[in-house]
This record gives sequence, C-alpha cells and structure tokens, in this order.
Amino acid sequence: MREFIRFIRNPTTEKSNKWFEWVAVITLTTCIRCINLNGTVRDENWEIKPPLHPNCNCFIIKMLSILAGTLTNLGTNGVDWYIKYKKNYLITTYLKQMLKKRAG
Repeated sequence: MREFIRFIRNPTTEKSNKWFEWVAVITLTTCIRCINLNGTVRDENWEIKPPLHPNCNCFIIKMLSILAGTLTNLGTNGVDWYIKYKKNYLITTYLKQMLKKRAG
C-alpha cells in the first residue's frame, strides 16, 4: 500500500465542458424536487435548468475533471493517461481475448 501511496500526487484539474452538477441550497424551505436534484450529474444536454420556481436557490456548476497523465508521477505511463488515449486498444484487446477463450 505504501508503494501505491507514493505514486499519488495532487492531480491537475480543469472545469469540464461536458459534465455538470445540480447544486441546491438546502434550507427549511427547500422543495422536495430541488432536494432530489441536489448532487445530480448530467451532461451538457440537461433538459431542465434552474430556477424551477420563484424562490429557487439552485444552480448548476461545471464538474472538475482530472487531466490525463497528472494523477500519478508516471505521467503518460500512468493508467489514467492510458485509459483515456488508448481505450479503443484496450477494448479491442479484451474482445480478442474473449473470442480466443470461447474458441479455445
């Protein structure tokens, strides 16, 4: 475990242009609909937007995303970079292995 922790560092983040979070200011007068939407994460095609009613204190914020290659000290050799930029390779390799097992 210590070896794993040694590689963790403070990753670089940026505001996402694709993912958004609904934030409700929770008070005694917050409505059930706003409470239920609080913390909900959606993409940019969100159909409903605040305010939902005249006294609504809700808002939408952009999610923070970690830049690939900054999660560990390994940079472009780290798994976060590899999954982002090589995910099609990973899926293809996995499917080929599954087909070999079934044939085999």
